[in-house]
Amino acid sequence: MDVILAIIIFIASLLVLLKGADIFTFAAEKIGIKLGISEFAIGITIVSIGTSLPELATSIMAGLEKAEGIILGNVFGSNIANILLILGISAIFIKNTKSNINLLNIDLPVMFSSILLVAFLGMDGVFNWLDGVIALLGYFFYMEYIYGLRKEIEDNLEKLIEKKKNINLINEFVKLVLSILMVYLGSKFVVESLILLASYLHVSESVISATTLALGTSLPELAVGLQAARKKKFDMLLGDIMGSNIFNVFVVLAIGALITPLTFTPFVIRVLIPYVVGSTLLFFMMTQDREVSKYEGYMLLLIYFSYLLSIFYWVR
Repeated sequence: MDVILAIIIFIASLLVLLKGADIFTFAAEKIGIKLGISEFAIGITIVSIGTSLPELATSIMAGLEKAEGIILGNVFGSNIANILLILGISAIFIKNTKSNINLLNIDLPVMFSSILLVAFLGMDGVFNWLDGVIALLGYFFYMEYIYGLRKEIEDNLEKLIEKKKNINLINEFVKLVLSILMVYLGSKFVVESLILLASYLHVSESVISATTLALGTSLPELAVGLQAARKKKFDMLLGDIMGSNIFNVFVVLAIGALITPLTFTPFVIRVLIPYVVGSTLLFFMMTQDREVSKYEGYMLLLIYFSYLLSIFYWVR
């Protein structure tokens, strides 16, 4: 009965967390428009952070609870799910998976080097506060570079002004505050229920967060993937996966390490690290021609299935 209650609390709090992150993103985006911030700046900050807010919130809460395994399992598990599961499903259902952006310019190298950097910094078995600072600096330089590289003058000023007229700043601030409260409460009970589940099932926190929590916090990316499939915008999906994975590694993991040192357990080293590095390498190789085929999508799903089997074998 205790296990069932913990599962119900986990599902309910995860839904609250995801809904809170969704409200936060839209409210913050409207506030940005009202204050005259360019749509480009909103896109690379608010929207990209918004889809990764569930991972960030649970990382902070898990750090405060000293549940370091949840942080590592969630970050690595989410990155694996984003590539193998989300991209795999999307490649199968999106008819046109031809990308129009030059991924080799900066995004792909940063995405791959970020995970290699974290793996290297954790070779001593611990990802500490200093490693976290290095990771945060990496994200800062990445943001500086892409902002300078892609910044464009707002050429549709009349449309932006029209949008500003229809936005009630007070209402959006109220929504923002309520969404932050939802994210706080959702992440708090997600972490507490996971700790309980790990105790009841006699498995490590990193194992259970690498599966259930990672899948749950990857739902925003899945939503973007389904939207991209409906609108036939493959670039939207690729950009969200890369932005989310880079943010998870450089920011979510780093902030967790600033709160509490993260120990790279045998499960992290032997299962999570190989799969997260391998899936990122696969993503790098598959997108060289700016296209992911349906065959490659099936292959990604097959590898994700092998990842779940590896976890099952480890627990057994």
